[in-house]
Amino acid sequence: MAKKAESTSQNLNGAHAEPYYPPTTSASPSPSPEQPPKKPMPKWVKIVAIVFVVLVLIGAASTCGKKDDTGSAASSTPTKSEVKKTDDSSKATKDEPKAPVVPEKTEEEKAAEARAQAKADATVSSGTYKVGSEIPAGQYYLVGSGYFAILKDSSGTLDAIIANDNFSGNSIVDLADGQYFELKGASMYPIEFYDPIEKTEFKDGMYRVGIDMPAGEYKVTSSSGYGYIEVTSDASHTLGAIITNDLVEDSTYQTVSEGQYVKLSEVTATLA
Repeated sequence: MAKKAESTSQNLNGAHAEPYYPPTTSASPSPSPEQPPKKPMPKWVKIVAIVFVVLVLIGAASTCGKKDDTGSAASSTPTKSEVKKTDDSSKATKDEPKAPVVPEKTEEEKAAEARAQAKADATVSSGTYKVGSEIPAGQYYLVGSGYFAILKDSSGTLDAIIANDNFSGNSIVDLADGQYFELKGASMYPIEFYDPIEKTEFKDGMYRVGIDMPAGEYKVTSSSGYGYIEVTSDASHTLGAIITNDLVEDSTYQTVSEGQYVKLSEVTATLA
């Protein structure tokens, strides 16, 4: 019996014996194929990611800084009041009338403006002037109600008075070189700047017959009972220049000729 067992053992361990695998109780998983190693992230990608994060943080900080007094973030959306203000401004701009086109001035208009400016430059007001140096000699038209005196010197004496007068409305005076002229309560300018108005009824003032008033017969009336009319040969206001004069209590008639001067005070002269 011992020999038979040994023979059997030798057959099992012989050269031609097949390998022996012990039985398994459960199926073992087959090994998975080997995974390839992961490649590292490129450096530029990391930089871009960092910059993006920084920009996001800066934007968040800026939004927080734009909060208004109530703590809410500032918004770029206009409020209702802002929209209304813009609409009103646009409407006002649309409704605003365009500036009218000013036509070019005519030669007549330019000449009238130049004459008015020359008149303003030549006008003088109250004061005392030396004729020939401060104001030119000539005939002047006085405007207003006041007093004037033509003087031969500046001594201030009664003998220095050549002529003087209290006037109302207007007056006219002739001035020569070397004289002094005192004016109070009125203004005056050279007679050439006066533009006569065509009419047939004249009240207080002084007029040139044939220029300021027509020659002819006038009915002169006074409402106060103590009017005055004077006809002269010139505007020197001296006694020698008087042609005729009259106190008018009620009414009278007076004929005047071209070249004469008529002075009216507290009366009305109407062309008859």
